[in-house]
Amino acid sequence: MKLSEASFEIASEAASILKLTLQYHSQKVIMVSKIVNFIYKKLCEDPSHSMKHSMLRVTTLLTRTSPKKVIFQLMDYPVPADE
Repeated sequence: MKLSEASFEIASEAASILKLTLQYHSQKVIMVSKIVNFIYKKLCEDPSHSMKHSMLRVTTLLTRTSPKKVIFQLMDYPVPADE
C-alpha cells in the first residue's frame, strides 16, 4: 500500500489501519515524529482533497495518542506567517 498514490480508497484504507493501530496499540507507536514529518511533506506537495482529509485524520489521531510528540514535531516547521 502506497500513500503517495492519489487513490482515495488507498488513502482511506491506510488511515483506517492506522486508526485501529492507534486505538488499540498506541503505547507501541514509537515513530510518531516520522509519521508527522511524512504527512507534513505530503501536504506541502498539494495532494488531492481526499488525501489531505485522510492525512489530517491520521494527524488528529496521533495528536490524541501522543500530543507532546506531535506538537514538538510540528514546531519544527515554518507556518505561513514565518515566510
